[in-house]
Amino acid sequence: MTVAVLVTASRTRTVGELPIHDVVTGKSVHDVLTGVRYGIALLIEILSGILAGATVAPHVGNLYDNPTGVQNLGHGFGAVRVEALAPYDEFAARMDALIREVRESPRGLGVGRIYLPGEIEFELADRNRLEGVPLAPPTVKELRELGARLGIEWPFGQ
Repeated sequence: MTVAVLVTASRTRTVGELPIHDVVTGKSVHDVLTGVRYGIALLIEILSGILAGATVAPHVGNLYDNPTGVQNLGHGFGAVRVEALAPYDEFAARMDALIREVRESPRGLGVGRIYLPGEIEFELADRNRLEGVPLAPPTVKELRELGARLGIEWPFGQ
């Protein structure tokens, strides 16, 4: 959302409502977003790799080429005390407004809903708790064979 504000100006050419090119700086929305994505990726690499003492970027091993090798992956965690930066009620109201704006954004063809990060996973976890975790047929076959070898009866019917 903030990126759109950076390039939305009277000197911006648009297609419909979407700014596509800033004629003064010569930067397109794609150019700006690419820089932002790069910055976010680098920040994540610093926080979860460098700061954690883990392997970074091209030095992370390929799990599939060497499944028993040490990956030395890091994790980054953070916490922000919102009240140190803004009154909580104001923050919550602004977050609610942002969520509404994201969900009400124009959708691409065939897109029924815009999800926020983690929403799909939360909905899937809820469904799996109610209906069980679906298993792919090759996994079921492998589990049945393993059970048969170990003398364990398949507990889930046919």
